[in-house]
Amino acid sequence: MCALPGFCRATLAAYDDPHTMDYIRFAIANPVKVSVGVLLVLLFGLIALFAIPVQLTPDVDKPIITVETKWTGRSPDEVEREIIEEQEEKLKGVSNLKKMTSSCSQGSGEITLEFYIGTEMSRALQEVSDKLREVPEYPDDVDQPVIIAADSALENPIAWMVLTCEDPGFDIQSIYDDVDKRVKPFLERVEGVSQVNIYGGRERQVHVQIDPRLMADRGITFNALREALRLENVNVSAGDLAEGRLDVRVRTVGQYDNIQAIRKTIVAYTDGGPVRVGDLGEVVFTLEKRRSFVHSKGRPALAINAIRETGANVVEVMAQLRERVDEINMQVLPGIEPGLSLNQVYDETVYIDDALNLVTENLWQGGLLAVGVLALFLRKVRPTFIISLAIPISVIGTFVALVVFGRNLNVVSLAGLAFAVGLVVDNAIVVLENIDRHLGMGKSAAEAAYDGTREVWAAILASTLTTVIVFLPVIFMQEEAGQLFRDISLAVCFAVMLSLLVAVTVIPSAAARLLRPVGAPALEHGARVRRIQELWGLTAVMSGAAHNAFAAVRPPG
Repeated sequence: MCALPGFCRATLAAYDDPHTMDYIRFAIANPVKVSVGVLLVLLFGLIALFAIPVQLTPDVDKPIITVETKWTGRSPDEVEREIIEEQEEKLKGVSNLKKMTSSCSQGSGEITLEFYIGTEMSRALQEVSDKLREVPEYPDDVDQPVIIAADSALENPIAWMVLTCEDPGFDIQSIYDDVDKRVKPFLERVEGVSQVNIYGGRERQVHVQIDPRLMADRGITFNALREALRLENVNVSAGDLAEGRLDVRVRTVGQYDNIQAIRKTIVAYTDGGPVRVGDLGEVVFTLEKRRSFVHSKGRPALAINAIRETGANVVEVMAQLRERVDEINMQVLPGIEPGLSLNQVYDETVYIDDALNLVTENLWQGGLLAVGVLALFLRKVRPTFIISLAIPISVIGTFVALVVFGRNLNVVSLAGLAFAVGLVVDNAIVVLENIDRHLGMGKSAAEAAYDGTREVWAAILASTLTTVIVFLPVIFMQEEAGQLFRDISLAVCFAVMLSLLVAVTVIPSAAARLLRPVGAPALEHGARVRRIQELWGLTAVMSGAAHNAFAAVRPPG
């Protein structure tokens, strides 16, 4: 008994001969194995589709390092002269440095280092850190420089939230410290969130308000007052004290923990006795100077944003953030101040969903149009179905390649898939057309599938490699343009290569089972089938229009 309908014994024997076996024969003789392979590709493709990170655009790595140094209360000129110039002198010798720019503002300075494409950023970070340690000396009250490696994920927050209070008379800027200690860590614990920033608040500070006349009466200078406060506000280790078999570690605690300790700090000794800070003025616990503010719908507010980690799935991160916002409103904020509410005002997934839905809709429309054009020209259901198999197999299978290469799902990669929809059917059309030609020669379906595919496999291989070679250089471009359009190249290359595999395995296997030799009795009858095959008369109309058009342009004689 023949394993495949319509196959003769001699044909099957030729397929089963191990000396003549090849992949085309194997696909035709083993349709079940081919079907299982197709199902596995679709299964892993769907798994990859749900596992792949989703974001709006691809990650673009920028070889930029920023060095930020704060010197509170100092003018931009002082920051530049005392800090930035010293740092620039050392940093100009960093390897692979392309450009260095600096800027100074009130109380802070920033140096931006741009490196050549391809620079190993971990090594560059280490070298920048080493160079900064070579700076001879910083002023006493300068904060340590902060080194930040720029990342595309850090440029655009995925969410913005505003914290408001129902009481219009409540100063919401005063709860900045509470929000920083209780709300911010709650949001940062969301998996996929790398950083949370708070804007519009004022930190609590201790202000020493000095009366200049009292200082003049006692002969105290501002430098003396500052040095007294700085030297007193430290914890100092006094070493170890041996006592028998025990070593006691001695440590003097001097850091301020209350306002009264600041008032009792001795600034200087005079003939009249010690002069304390409380003798020169007042020490108050208040808020820092107001330098910025945030308003939402005409009311004062605090603004909070969330920045994702590189490679995190934005959709999943946003879903967890929404849950955390609800928990904060119910559990955290009532303990800070009654009437507080945290509301999300920006959600990047809204734009991501809209953009991805638009591209996905175009992808579906392109696939349906491709099938419609095939049906228009083939005028048969079975050949149209066979060729259409290449679209879902190639497109869904491409998601596996995107996951393997660490890419994400974005508008660029989906645009590449939409672009590839029209390419993946080309190989299948060439193979099926040649199989149909062999069927017209009187061969059986199995023979026609084998001979037709064998004749054109080299041609479709050359065509596929031509397409791949066009897009392949983009994958190896290191510039921002190459990183941005790399997903298109990967999607097109893998989709076209999968379509080649489909054309030489799935198409001949399906054609051998579904197509009939010329002269074989038709299985479909009835007016409905004839209408489908003739596209309800559209084929005749288009044929007549084409004939008239050729007759009109044909030269006389």
